[in-house]
Amino acid sequence: MAVRLECYQGGINVAFKKSEKTLELNKVIDMLKEETMSDMTKEICETLKPSTNYSEVSTWLKETTEARNLLAEKELFLRGLKDIRKQLQFATKDGVLQGNELFDIKSVISTSERVKKLFDEYDENYPIIFDLINKLPNLTRLRKELESKIDEDGEVKDSASSNLKNIRMRVKNLRSQVKSSLNKTLNSSEKYLQEKLVTMRNDRYVLPIKAEYQNMIPGIIHDQSASGMTVYIEPRDVVEKNNQLNQAKREEYKEIQKILKELSEQIKEHYDPLQNTLQILVELDFILSKGALSRKLNAREPELNYEKRINIFKARHPLLGEEAVPIDVKLGDDFNTLVITGPNTGGKTVTLKMVGLFTLMTQLGLHLPAGRGTEMGIFEKVFADIGDEQDIEQSLSTFSSHMSNIVEIVNNVDEKSLILLDELGAGTDPTEGSALAMSLLEYFHNKGCRSIATTHYTQLKNFAHARDGVENASVEFDDITLKPTYKLLIGVPGKSNAFVISSRLGLSDDIISNAKSFLADEEIEVEDLISSLTEKEKSTQLLKDELEREKAKVERMKSELEKAKQDMENKRDEVLNKAREQAEDIITDARRDVEETLKEARKLAEKNSQKEMAEVSGNVRKRLSEKQEHLQESMKSDENKEPLSPAELRQGMDVYVSNLDKEGIIQKINKDKKEAEVQVGIMKVSVAFSNLYLVEDKENSNGSEIEKHKRKSVLTDKKANISTELDIRGERVDDAIAKVDKFLDDAIVTNLTQIRIIHGKGTGNLRKGIQFHLEGHPHVNEYRIGSRNEGGEGVTVVKLNL
Repeated sequence: MAVRLECYQGGINVAFKKSEKTLELNKVIDMLKEETMSDMTKEICETLKPSTNYSEVSTWLKETTEARNLLAEKELFLRGLKDIRKQLQFATKDGVLQGNELFDIKSVISTSERVKKLFDEYDENYPIIFDLINKLPNLTRLRKELESKIDEDGEVKDSASSNLKNIRMRVKNLRSQVKSSLNKTLNSSEKYLQEKLVTMRNDRYVLPIKAEYQNMIPGIIHDQSASGMTVYIEPRDVVEKNNQLNQAKREEYKEIQKILKELSEQIKEHYDPLQNTLQILVELDFILSKGALSRKLNAREPELNYEKRINIFKARHPLLGEEAVPIDVKLGDDFNTLVITGPNTGGKTVTLKMVGLFTLMTQLGLHLPAGRGTEMGIFEKVFADIGDEQDIEQSLSTFSSHMSNIVEIVNNVDEKSLILLDELGAGTDPTEGSALAMSLLEYFHNKGCRSIATTHYTQLKNFAHARDGVENASVEFDDITLKPTYKLLIGVPGKSNAFVISSRLGLSDDIISNAKSFLADEEIEVEDLISSLTEKEKSTQLLKDELEREKAKVERMKSELEKAKQDMENKRDEVLNKAREQAEDIITDARRDVEETLKEARKLAEKNSQKEMAEVSGNVRKRLSEKQEHLQESMKSDENKEPLSPAELRQGMDVYVSNLDKEGIIQKINKDKKEAEVQVGIMKVSVAFSNLYLVEDKENSNGSEIEKHKRKSVLTDKKANISTELDIRGERVDDAIAKVDKFLDDAIVTNLTQIRIIHGKGTGNLRKGIQFHLEGHPHVNEYRIGSRNEGGEGVTVVKLNL
């Protein structure tokens, strides 16, 4: 099977290969293999290599997106995809394939036809997958030929040839005759039998006779038991029938081999289209497995850029599952080097690995478990020096090992490289180690690389602060719980938590105060500055989250206004079309009247009756005049509608909003701006006075109040009946999403602020599908997994936008 991803040679391949192991890409590949249907596809997964070609990566990502969407929309099974490579090769060498091997080939063709049936016509939603499926050869005739001669058990059918059918009928009759004769012997010689049954030896039917009675049953002895107590005798009166039966069976075998040979020759003739079919189906299986993994990880397609910029939002490490804390990471825009400081077990190494793993996954065409807007650059080399540096004691051998890796990195990096270094400079004297770390970072920075390093050294915080294009970051630490939050704070260096932790654990304030006195004034100022920056970063993040929510609301309003505008344009076109149709009807009627009148005029002209012609002419003028007046009146009825004057407008008044083609209720009136705030459905919009008209059939206040009462009554009934939770357990994802959408609409109309969606735990696919749908939904403010008393992982709690 041809491997589709051959992108690297020499040192580049080695660089990726070492990083793949360090970053545990193999575990993601194992997850991908679990989604495949064929061992052939697993082979492709095992030989994957990241691509450095922007166009190729873009195509791979798009095909993954198509597969993800396709799996949510259609049932696409490739269970008939068998590995028939050996069969095809054997057939090309004039080998005779067995029935089960031919049936496997038939299964592959059937799978191909089933796939093609899903895409009878071009589907613009799946251009890449459609193009692939459209290349599948037509092998229907061969499939029908195989189907007509080989059954599901891999046996040649009786109907494969008339000769085989006749032979098998003869075999059946002879076998029946032999058994009938043997049964007679069984019944008449029961006392001589070891067991009352007919068995076979040397492909002939025999009876098990007690050894001492072997002379009582004339015939041929074919075998003897190990104990010598039983001999297997073919009675003389069935020898000839057995001979005939065996001869018929030999003829049957010969005919079967003839049929199998003919079918194998057809396989040889169709080798190329069969090989193409197999490769396309394996390619399709690979693409679908990527889509299935994307759904499993609740992932999405990242945006690509040429600038080697990394901008990751709400990212979760794919190997940590739903429990991972979402983090944001950026690199390559305002700065190319990022220095992450913070406590052990705080998530520094996880962040480092995640960035590298996301890079490799992107360049393999895999989706990333991250938020919308995530973008990734394309790198030709990824270097990672990440080890288990959590032990307190660092040995010289550890330092030497890391330095050997770093020397190799230094000798191979360029501006197209991504470098990931964990605990840079650790394992040696802190003063020398930090100096060496700063020198290395400056070297990589000057080379134009993108690099991220984690460290404990304070000197590196100052280095990152002082250098242009280098930025500090830290993993947030909760002073109350004394635990890391695993959130990454860009622009804020990590502070020492030793004093805080010691104080919380009960260490004397005098000892802590004395310890602080041993610090230089500059170090104390730096720690205070870091604390201040951390608080400001938290405030900024809260403001950013609030702005994001407001932005989502504005986008929702924009979308609704665009829809209203489109509805208005559609309504206008509908009115114009209706007017044209009415005008055409009037013109047609007029022409018909004129034609009838002309006919009458011609008849009168023949009679030369001036009086009658004058009478007909008058009638014509009268009818045309009536039609003209009718047309003018119908046109005038629309022109006479005037917008409401400012004096007529009242708060709570039902109005027709002409530019939206919707009815609404006035909430506020602003005479200075000559506009009113109108509630239209769930929206509040500002409308110019010139677009406000009296609602038809509501001229009197009584009618208006009745309509208001009806609307209020319907809304009250809906509020009374709607539940705050929706149970979708056992539903398919598509059906569940439809129910969730309707439930969200009802909840918004009845002003619910929070709802619960019960999806159960199960495999987690239903939960992931629903939460992916909720992401960015116009009615949804935020969502979360339920707490233990709310149902835990089996429930998603949703807060609504009102």
